[in-house]
Amino acid sequence: MYTDDKPVGIVTFQCSLNEGSQVQAWAMKQLMDRTFGKSVIVDYFPVERMHYQNEHWDVPKVSSYSDIIGKQCLSPYAEDANAAAEWIDSNCTAAVFGSDEIWRFQADKHPNTLSLPNIYFGNGVHVPKAAYAVSIGESRLEDLSHEQISALSQELQQFCFIGVRDEATHRCVSTVVPHKERYLFHVPDPTFGVQLPLQKRWTMRARFAEVGLDISQPIAVLIPSFRNNITLDDVAHLTLEGYQVASMYDVQGVVSLEPLRLSPLDWFAAIAASDFVVTTRMHGLIAALIGNVPVAVLSNKQKLQALVSDFSLPTGTATDIAQQWSHDVVEEKKKEYYRLHQEALRNMHAALARTSQ
Repeated sequence: MYTDDKPVGIVTFQCSLNEGSQVQAWAMKQLMDRTFGKSVIVDYFPVERMHYQNEHWDVPKVSSYSDIIGKQCLSPYAEDANAAAEWIDSNCTAAVFGSDEIWRFQADKHPNTLSLPNIYFGNGVHVPKAAYAVSIGESRLEDLSHEQISALSQELQQFCFIGVRDEATHRCVSTVVPHKERYLFHVPDPTFGVQLPLQKRWTMRARFAEVGLDISQPIAVLIPSFRNNITLDDVAHLTLEGYQVASMYDVQGVVSLEPLRLSPLDWFAAIAASDFVVTTRMHGLIAALIGNVPVAVLSNKQKLQALVSDFSLPTGTATDIAQQWSHDVVEEKKKEYYRLHQEALRNMHAALARTSQ
């Protein structure tokens, strides 16, 4: 039964080796606190997934997720799904699952994917459940067996509210549990629903100078993903168009911002303080949008392209994008996303409250 005397538990990717995931988890915590009064992030992460990312992702270790979220905001750490589920049932009034690719699923047992059933879909959790800003990522429903689809259907039926961030996830849920359509809402990334406490632009520009950049000149920041690097040709084009080029991670021939040891929030602030952004990562795109900085998206992932389409972002060369960039359009869309969060939070609160009747 949903009550107000216990916190809402948040199940998310709080300890992924990824600045965006950590800021996203922080934003989720702010939204849930605002809506329910108190919440706690369930500090669960399967050990095999942790081992996989530490061994295979050749990126610098970002600051501890507990530093940005706050140790007092986390449950006891658990590597076992059953232990995490039991903790939620004993200590939380409800569970909110999200966001981003927390609903990514696969037909195999690869350690960096989520096979069914799993706790991220709510398996083993018996308190009232809601999903907020979830995505299946690049997963495809047709890759699942009938047994897996049946398991997925059984888990999704237990949710009283489902907020999805993209059309692919909407289609998936509508197909698997069509009677849940009335409980299905569009919810953008949580970072659009809060005011991020970012450093001022001039403060971050001063930090750029620490790695040798001339802050009086235009600066382009590269945000390569772990598997989809930006090429030297991309760098050459930016240089020809008059930009100094820096990268969040090591890219040959480019000034690296790694020596700055940016916290996840400062990672966002640095992107927002640049003059142009090239990204293959979703939160690189989101940080550029938050700062209203012209951005080139070098990824065909549907969740990035959905944002490109929704914000009516221009494409082409850096010069083309900068000239066609509409700051007003971006600001209006961000306001719309904020309103969507307000509406979704009200609906989710009402849905969870109804489960106690």
